[in-house]
Amino acid sequence: MFGYSTRDKSKLPRALISAVLGFTSILFGYYIVYQTIEIPVEYYWITLHVKPSEVMSFSAFMSAIVDVKDLLFFAIGIIESSVLGTRDYGG
Repeated sequence: MFGYSTRDKSKLPRALISAVLGFTSILFGYYIVYQTIEIPVEYYWITLHVKPSEVMSFSAFMSAIVDVKDLLFFAIGIIESSVLGTRDYGG
């Protein structure tokens, strides 16, 4: 719907907007995991369930879990959202 104003014009603004929205939605998914997942930590006979948000910042969490497959996931999400965002669907 945001592409209506750029219909029959350059598709670059729509591609950029949808790429940013795709990246933001993936990052938001990681943030939800950061806030909600509980990791069991065992210390002798005690098991604690700790959320990453209680012990580290989001940037530290991302640098701890992001590897090559996650970067590939980001790249595919950005490319696909920008391609799909530039399509005209009738109208």
